[in-house]
Amino acid sequence: MNERFNDISAVVASQTLDADTFHSMAEQASDGILLAQDDIIAYVNPHMSHMLGIARDEVTGANLRDGTFPANLNRLGKLLPDQPSAEKTDTVFTTQITKKGGEIVDLEFTYGVATLNGRPAHLLIARDTSSRQSAIRRFKETDERYRIIFESANDAIFTMRDDRFIECNSKTLEMFDCTRKQILGEPPYRFSPRLQPCGTTSKELALRYIQRAFNGEPQFFEWMHTRFDGTPFEAEVSLNRVELNEEQILQAIVRDISLRKNAEKEQHDSEDKMRQTQKLESLGILAGGIAHDFNNLLMGILGNADLVLRRLPESDPSVKNLTTILTAAQRAADLSKQMLAYSGKGAFIVEALHLNDIAREMKELLEVSISKSIKLQFQLADTLPPIEADATQIRQVIMNLITNASEAIGNGPGVITVTTTSMKCDRTSLSSGQLDDDLPEGTYVSCLVSDDGVGMDNATREKIFDPFFSTKFTGRGLGLAAVLGIVRGHNGAIRVVSTPDEGSEFEILLPASTATPVPRADDITGPVETGKKSAKFVLIVDDEETVLTTTKQMLTEYGYEVLTARDGRSGLEIFEKNADDISVVLLDLTMPNMGGEDTLAEMRKIRKNARIILMSGYTEQEIANRFPGDGPNELLEKPFGIASLIKKIDRQFTVE
Repeated sequence: MNERFNDISAVVASQTLDADTFHSMAEQASDGILLAQDDIIAYVNPHMSHMLGIARDEVTGANLRDGTFPANLNRLGKLLPDQPSAEKTDTVFTTQITKKGGEIVDLEFTYGVATLNGRPAHLLIARDTSSRQSAIRRFKETDERYRIIFESANDAIFTMRDDRFIECNSKTLEMFDCTRKQILGEPPYRFSPRLQPCGTTSKELALRYIQRAFNGEPQFFEWMHTRFDGTPFEAEVSLNRVELNEEQILQAIVRDISLRKNAEKEQHDSEDKMRQTQKLESLGILAGGIAHDFNNLLMGILGNADLVLRRLPESDPSVKNLTTILTAAQRAADLSKQMLAYSGKGAFIVEALHLNDIAREMKELLEVSISKSIKLQFQLADTLPPIEADATQIRQVIMNLITNASEAIGNGPGVITVTTTSMKCDRTSLSSGQLDDDLPEGTYVSCLVSDDGVGMDNATREKIFDPFFSTKFTGRGLGLAAVLGIVRGHNGAIRVVSTPDEGSEFEILLPASTATPVPRADDITGPVETGKKSAKFVLIVDDEETVLTTTKQMLTEYGYEVLTARDGRSGLEIFEKNADDISVVLLDLTMPNMGGEDTLAEMRKIRKNARIILMSGYTEQEIANRFPGDGPNELLEKPFGIASLIKKIDRQFTVE
């Protein structure tokens, strides 16, 4: 009750009220004053008249309870006791009235009892609270809107005092998989791993962000959280200082970005895999081109050395030198095969074979190829399905993997284990391999080479299949790059598992076959079992002079009549003129003017049953892809010796 009411009430209650005294006090009061006796308004002061928007003479004499009172003051009448009551003194009533002009105002009445003309009367002191009530209503509306937004937000929102949660929305409970009781009162770093990805402890980093935000610096950062079940997830956090009920607190908005991060990682991995594939394909094209030219040069060395060696008696001192030349040439040919294998276009002699047989055959060679302090052990499956592969290339894969494992162990003692098995592979297991190239699901034969050497970190694992990469010293060779090329050429996959100081595992997966293995032997410089058959002429078509002249000498040495052409177009002209007299055509695949593919097709138009041997370093599969229809009768791998050449030609007459 304000002081003005106290003064007026005291005067009225003392029954010393006279008209002049009351009038003097009430007329000057800044609050509205109303006196009512027997429900009839006896007096209103000017300010009350102003608040009601009604002239004083319209108010005086009106009944508070009969509903005829202007400005719907009957609402006030319903709040008053039937008779003036000292027990209600200082009671505050609030109500809305409509002024005569239609304006709605909020009034707050303080109730008291006065003595008027010797009888008790209602005394009301009124104050216009419209502005305050309007502000309260706006605050409630704003608070309600905020509460709706707060609860319906798709992000976790919580507030903190100091470094403790004081409020949170429903999304917070859902995101952290907890109850309100479990989270309120806890620090934010309570729901984080001990260390953040940046290496700083969660508590230290959280307090740093909180302090900056309290200092008025809004914070936006990524944070690793953990749910109550221990599951980690990444989030974006926005931290700001806000004022609530005249208190500075912190508000945090947390957005779960784990799905986005996973999608970004998958895209990054996919892009890395694509870049790796493109890089290997580019290097493969380069390696294939070098190997093609290298093979042609080796033909001159290998062919001529083979010719001279066969002409000399075994007692000739030059035999030893020629044998050394042939050995070196064969090693160079192996290097060329590695380059072609890396390009995925090596000339494989594909046949059905057992991986266990190859491993057993190599056991002694492998044991002498590694340090004596390293133990080499084999764990071969009792039964394995066959694979369709080139035996020489598979031997090279195993040798390279054993050599790689030996270098990883170094000079110290260690163990290398070769394990073979077969398994059913689905899309998930295949996609975990290196360059699986979307291999079909099915049965695969596995060769796993494991060691207990130094192991590798992620950075090293990403480079191990790069040509000439080595952790020892530069320029070692194709190594694992050749392994990758060979496996790719066999439609297989490689899986690598390695951890620093815990060793490495290299697993080769090759498709299982239902074919039956057949013993096979072939030798570049082996003995020639037969001589000239019934051939009239052999036509050699090759743009490389070295290949042309060397091959001609080989055939002439064994009694064949030879025609030569330096490109496909001239070869086609010679064949057309001598079609009935040419028994066999030796045709190079890559030539200017007209390539081997077009030349072969045109020759078959001239004579459908023409016997054509294609000379190339490519695989049979590659040749099959290039010749989907009527392809060559045989594939002769470059570089070749006399034995291989004569055997291929003789086979044509066996067929006839």
